[in-house]
Amino acid sequence: MAVFPPPLRRFLLHALWVVVPFCLLAVLSWNAWRADSKIRESRLLDAAGREADRALEDGRNSLGAWSPIPVNGGISTPPAPDASKEADAVRERYKAGDFEGVLGSPDSVRSEAGLPLRSLAALQLLRKEADPARLAELAAILTGSMEFVSPLFLEAAEQRYAELKMTPPPAVAGWRERWSRAQVDEQLARLLEGRPEAKWMRLDGKAYLVETDSRSDKWRVNELLAVSKAVAKALGVEADRRLLADGLGISISVDGQEVAADGASVISLYQAGRGGWKSEVVVLNEETYRNTEVRTRNVITAVISVAGLAVVIGLVLAGRSYLRAVELARRQSEFMAAVSHEMRTPLAAMRLLAENLESGVADRSGQRAEHTRMIREESARLGDLVGNVLAFMREGGPEPHEAFDVAAMIADVASLIGPMAERRGIRFEMKVVEFPEPPSGDVGALRRAVINLLDNALKHTPDSRTISCHVQPAGGGMWTAEVSDSGPGVPVKERERIFEAFYRIGDELRRTTPGTGLGLALVKRTAEAHGGSIAVGDAPDGGALFTLTLPLHPPVKRP
Repeated sequence: MAVFPPPLRRFLLHALWVVVPFCLLAVLSWNAWRADSKIRESRLLDAAGREADRALEDGRNSLGAWSPIPVNGGISTPPAPDASKEADAVRERYKAGDFEGVLGSPDSVRSEAGLPLRSLAALQLLRKEADPARLAELAAILTGSMEFVSPLFLEAAEQRYAELKMTPPPAVAGWRERWSRAQVDEQLARLLEGRPEAKWMRLDGKAYLVETDSRSDKWRVNELLAVSKAVAKALGVEADRRLLADGLGISISVDGQEVAADGASVISLYQAGRGGWKSEVVVLNEETYRNTEVRTRNVITAVISVAGLAVVIGLVLAGRSYLRAVELARRQSEFMAAVSHEMRTPLAAMRLLAENLESGVADRSGQRAEHTRMIREESARLGDLVGNVLAFMREGGPEPHEAFDVAAMIADVASLIGPMAERRGIRFEMKVVEFPEPPSGDVGALRRAVINLLDNALKHTPDSRTISCHVQPAGGGMWTAEVSDSGPGVPVKERERIFEAFYRIGDELRRTTPGTGLGLALVKRTAEAHGGSIAVGDAPDGGALFTLTLPLHPPVKRP
C-alpha cells in the first residue's frame, strides 16, 4: 500500500474537501435542469401534436367526395385466347397473306405476341390502301379496342394518313389521348386490386393520389397540386393562434410524399398516421425552439464550467507549487549533501597534510614543499566552492562594468586550471584571438563563469585526454568563449536542465564526478545578466562543447 508523505496527504485531503462538494452540486444542478427541460418539452409536444392532428383531419376532409370503386378498375377484360380449329384456320390465312379473310375474325384470335390478328391484318392492308373510305374502315378496326392494341399500330395509321396528305378521322387523330386514358385506367386497375389506403400514381409528369376506403368500398383520386392546396389551407387556418412553440412547425405527408409543411424541417419530434396520411411536428429552427432551454442550460453550464475551471486551476497551481516545493527541497537536500562532501574532502586533506608538517614527517621525507603546495591548492579549491555558493546566494544589484583585457583574464584562469590538468595528464589547449577593442563587463563574474566551465570540463574528461578554451570576437558586437572536453558529452534531453540550480545528471549516490550543481547555473546567470547566452552541444572530437556568447559592451542594468 502506497504511503504518501504528510505534505501530499494534506494536499490531497484539502483537494477532496473542495472537489467532492463541487461535483455533487454540479450533478444536482444539471439533473434539476434536465428534469425541468423534459417537462417543458413534453407539454410543448402534446400541444403541437394536437395541432398537427387537427390539420391532418381538416386537410383530408376538404378533398373531393368518395365514390364507389368500379369493377375491374373501369376497364374491360381482354377475351381469353381462342384455341379452336376456326382460330387455327384464321392463323393459317394470316400466314398465307390472306389479310382480307382475317379482318372478320374476333379479337380472341391472337398472334404469338398476344395481339389480335384482325388488327395486324388491318395494319398490313392500311399500309397499302389509298381509298379514304377503306382507310377509315381499317382505322376503325385499329382504334376500336385501345386495351388490346399497340401504340405502334396507331402511330402507323397516323403516318399513313400523313403520307397521303389526308385528314385522319378523330379516332386516329386523338389516339394519344385515348391511349393515355387507357394507361391511367390500367394503372388504376392495378392499384385498386390491392385496395391501398393511399398511393401515388405518376403519369405524364403528374402525380395523382389514389385513396380507397375498404370499409365502404369507395375511392377517390386527386392531383398532387389539389391535395397540396387543400392541406396548406388547413394548415393556414388560425395560424396566428396555433398552440405551437416558436421554432416548431407541422408537416403533412401522404405515402412518403410531403404535401404541405410550414418550412424545411430539421428534426421530427412527433408523428401520427391515419389512412396512409402522416402528420409530424418538426423543428424548423432549433435555435429558436430551444432558446429558453439553451439559455438556461448555457447559464448553468457557464456557472459550473467557470467554477470547475477555477477549481481545476487552483488544484493545478497548488499541485505545481507542491511539486516545486518538493523538488526544491530534494535539490537543496542533495546540494547540502554535495557541499558537505565537497568541503569535507579538502578539509580532511589539509588536516592530514598539516599534521604531517607539524609532526615532521614531511621534513624527514623531503615533502614539505609538496605538502605546502597541496594545502594551497586544496584551500583554493575550498575557496572556489565557497565563492560559488556565496555568488549564487547573493541577491544584491549588479557589479559595475569595466573594460578588461580578455587575454589577461584567460591567462589568469589558465594559471589555476593548468596545474590541475597537468597532474592528471590532461592537455589544456588555449587560444585567444586578438580583440579590436577591449570588452567590458563584470570582470569577477565573467572570470568565475570561465573557471566554472573549465572546471566542469576537467571533471568530465578522463586522464590523458584534452580540454580546450577558445576565445574570439564573433561579429555583430559579440564575443564568444568556447570550452570543450573529451568526456561522454551531455544527452540531448538533459541539455536544458543542466543549467538549473542544484541539478546534476544521474543519481547522487552513484556519481563519480564531484560538484554541487551550482557551477553551470552561475554561468547561465552571468550570461543572462550581461545580455548573452550559454549553449551546449557536441564537440567535433566527442564530448561536450559549451559556448558562452556575450556582447562586447553589455547594457548596464540599474538596481
